Amino acid sequence: MTLKEIETGGVDDGTGTFEELPEEVLNGALGADIVEEITTTKAAMAAAEPVIRHLAIGTSLTTLCGVAKAGASFAHPSKAKRSDCQACKDVFRLNKAPAPAADGFKAGDRIEVVNGDGSAWLVKSVRPGGADVLCVLDGATYKKGHTLTISTGSPVRVFTAEEWATASAPPAKPAPATATTTAAKPGAPAEAKPKGVGKWAPTKADVDQVREFRRLGHNYRQIEADMGWPAGNGNRPFRIMKNAWNYDLLKEK
Repeated sequence: MTLKEIETGGVDDGTGTFEELPEEVLNGALGADIVEEITTTKAAMAAAEPVIRHLAIGTSLTTLCGVAKAGASFAHPSKAKRSDCQACKDVFRLNKAPAPAADGFKAGDRIEVVNGDGSAWLVKSVRPGGADVLCVLDGATYKKGHTLTISTGSPVRVFTAEEWATASAPPAKPAPATATTTAAKPGAPAEAKPKGVGKWAPTKADVDQVREFRRLGHNYRQIEADMGWPAGNGNRPFRIMKNAWNYDLLKEK
């Protein structure tokens, strides 16, 4: 029945007659009943036990407090609120606390697997039955940065502070090779070498001849050919003209 039908006092069924409605309906009693029913429903919902949201890891089938995730309201522990399940929050805090030593090692220890490849590992976290480790020193098989999960019953050796300081110390750099010098004989003056002398040095005659060719206008490449020297883009004549050698210290021939 529509509101319009209530206001007009009946229902038009097409026969020309109208159904007479009770007086209490026309006076709004039906509307009061509806309001009372809604109020009662709200009060019942408020009195009902509130739905508590639990905390759960994505891969787990149960919440942290042990309730099945199916049909339960839950969220990831990182999204926890004050109104969430207190038991779940307690379990989450317990798991975040440093775990006790398991079979001789704990989180933060540096260990070496017995009969392993010689690599060293940092224990990142320990839980019942297993531990997550990070390779911090290269071995024959595993390299630095590799991660593994090992059993807490694995045969491992924990490094002491002194052992770890020695194992992690960078290798000593080899001492730089010192140039060996030939000591001059006692009483003999050190032999003076011409400036810039390497594998080849000109004689005084070479220098005089190159200067003469330059006076005549020959270029450096042409002088190389005139002197019978190997082709070097005119390097030797150029160096001679730039006084790369001390002329007074050069040999006569």
